[in-house]
Amino acid sequence: MARREGRDPSTEMREVMVAVGWGGTAKGGLTVAAMARNRSIAERLGCLDAEGMADLRGGRAAIIRNGPYAGDKLSVDHILPRAVCP
Repeated sequence: MARREGRDPSTEMREVMVAVGWGGTAKGGLTVAAMARNRSIAERLGCLDAEGMADLRGGRAAIIRNGPYAGDKLSVDHILPRAVCP
């Protein structure tokens, strides 16, 4: 939505981090980086078209439209190294 309104999504996410009290913290920076990366991947997979955005706004998973997983539902997972979180 930020992109559609002419705003940079990463800038928007940094503003959100400030609003939730994470601005200028490692947690906020890592969250912005992860969200920006996830958005970029979703865009490349064709999930951010009008239909995909309608699904996401409705709390449903968008359908992957490009690449070897076309037709599958988009999912996001968090991967934490065991050294960080045994």
